[in-house]
Amino acid sequence: MSLMRRACLVAVVVGLAWSTSAPAQETVLRQSEIERSRLVDLLDPAPDSEAAGQPATRGATRSIRVRPVAPAASTLITFETDSARLGAGAQRALDEVAAALQHERLRGHRFLIEGHADPRGPEDYNQSLSERRAETVRRYLVERGGIVDARLDVIGKGEAEPLNRENIAAPENRRVRFVRLR
Repeated sequence: MSLMRRACLVAVVVGLAWSTSAPAQETVLRQSEIERSRLVDLLDPAPDSEAAGQPATRGATRSIRVRPVAPAASTLITFETDSARLGAGAQRALDEVAAALQHERLRGHRFLIEGHADPRGPEDYNQSLSERRAETVRRYLVERGGIVDARLDVIGKGEAEPLNRENIAAPENRRVRFVRLR
């Protein structure tokens, strides 16, 4: 295999790894840390920070376009145990999310609301619970936060993407993630 071909193959593999949906060391905002300005910065990073995340090349003659990771913010929106009812403090946090989504930098974008569950309990139940929780957040943002429904999509990820694999009951495994779609 030629050196150029090997370099292209490595670049493709790096590109595939770079474009995954969730970074390995993702920051999760606790309810008390959810502030509109911080969310705006996470969901609409400055152009310099996007470029800084791209892999560097040395003297490559061909350009390989690497799809950047979609801007996202993970939050610990709390729910009552084993339900999709918002817990104490969650409404205040979602009011901050709504304010961020109405900010001029984010106003023209659509978002995916991902619900996540920890792996305790049956897989199909966790999947359903994560979907219901994502839908609860969407409904709150539309009905109480004034966000246009067409800007929000939901998906339940169930237990498929835990952030803390050592402690399955860790709160960061039960999170709501906001991903900017466009």
